[in-house]
Amino acid sequence: MLTADHPPADAIYRRWPNRLALGIAAHGHLATTVHPPDTGTLRGDVLEWLREANRY
Repeated sequence: MLTADHPPADAIYRRWPNRLALGIAAHGHLATTVHPPDTGTLRGDVLEWLREANRY
């Protein structure tokens, strides 16, 4: 069963030829839309960044 949250793989690969290209595009999007957290520690920053990315 397909849902709006999970498009079929062929629709994704029409725009990006492989996972690397998709990952690069996602990174470019996140780098311009998500502001890096500043929790005071690298571990805290990474955890907060992952939580923020997971909300999307």
